Amino acid sequence: MRSALRAAGKGLGHVSPNPLVGAALEHPAKSAAHRRFGGPHAERMLLDAIGSEAAGGTVHLTLEPCSHHGKTGPCADLLIEAGVRRVVVATLDPNPSVRGRGVARLRKAGIEVEIGPGAREALALNLPYFQRHLYERAWIELKEAITLDGRVADSGGRSRWITGPEARRIVHRDRARADALVIGAGTLRADDPELTGRDTPGSTTTRIVIDSRLRISPEARVWQAWHADSGGRRPGSEGRPIGRRDTPTVSGNFVRRSDGRWLRRPRLILATVRGVPGGRLERFRERGWEPWLLPARGGHVSLPALARRAAREGLHHLLVEAGPTLAQAWLEADLVDALTLYMAPKVLGGRFGWTGSFQSPLARAPHWESVALDRIGEEGCWRLRRPGVLDRMADDVHRIG
Repeated sequence: MRSALRAAGKGLGHVSPNPLVGAALEHPAKSAAHRRFGGPHAERMLLDAIGSEAAGGTVHLTLEPCSHHGKTGPCADLLIEAGVRRVVVATLDPNPSVRGRGVARLRKAGIEVEIGPGAREALALNLPYFQRHLYERAWIELKEAITLDGRVADSGGRSRWITGPEARRIVHRDRARADALVIGAGTLRADDPELTGRDTPGSTTTRIVIDSRLRISPEARVWQAWHADSGGRRPGSEGRPIGRRDTPTVSGNFVRRSDGRWLRRPRLILATVRGVPGGRLERFRERGWEPWLLPARGGHVSLPALARRAAREGLHHLLVEAGPTLAQAWLEADLVDALTLYMAPKVLGGRFGWTGSFQSPLARAPHWESVALDRIGEEGCWRLRRPGVLDRMADDVHRIG
């Protein structure tokens, strides 16, 4: 199972909204992974590599094999046809299209199935995927660049740059691995960022801007960067070729090239409230923005509604780069599943703390468990997640199975 888990990570940033999956054969030792959306699943990659050697052997899978027809055929059938004797599955798949059916299919064919080894590690690889299918909302990771005293800007509101170039390079890698980047109107107006993964070759990042009052410019730099990435495709072109006959077909978060390969496409989404002026909204549509008209909560976009809409759209992992006001809102909504803090050894003082005006009694203060604390030169990167999330997901997956 260790080999399968290591292999699964090779698809990071390339397979979502599908899960990261690895497969390994015990004898002879061989492993494979699902490496790209629309490409062969891990089981197919493994069986193609080992051929007849799978017969009578034991295969380890980090996730239950699929049992339905999608862009590929059912992997459970592949294992049956290969003559595998035993399959060890780390965890069941919470996707309603699977949910125990893959394991049931194997057992019906006389294959011995064991479930459980490596379950926590497999869950940790796919927290956004499990979040979406168990709880029907996106996984929210809040990222902040802060000083030792928790400030995100100096007294004049200047924030470039709190952290150094090496930390920013890692941020660009994190952006490329997320399904979408999220910022608020305040951050866009103050910093006018592009929100690119420019240090990660080939990355195509979906951007979501939250603006309840349509205060931003439709032609901000984030629009310019998206326009350059996407070639100006608009959401109205989904499901059919655009322009010449050899132009890729656009569908959801992907484009399918003439050679059959699926590539992620960037989207530019404006999350705003229902009832905003139609004329103003049309200016955004004309430039290719996708408006999401969401319910309001306290006069602002409902963040729970945004998290649910993102999950339905196949955007399972949202990386939120928030200013103090938006960070405060996510904290108050109790939706921060993971927290990534890039920390510079500086002290700024002043009023620009990363949590805004958020307050909580000590006894009910939100807290997270530490996942990793890494040194980046003289700076640090602290990664945390909601405590107990692995145990809760493992219990819930067991129930649906």
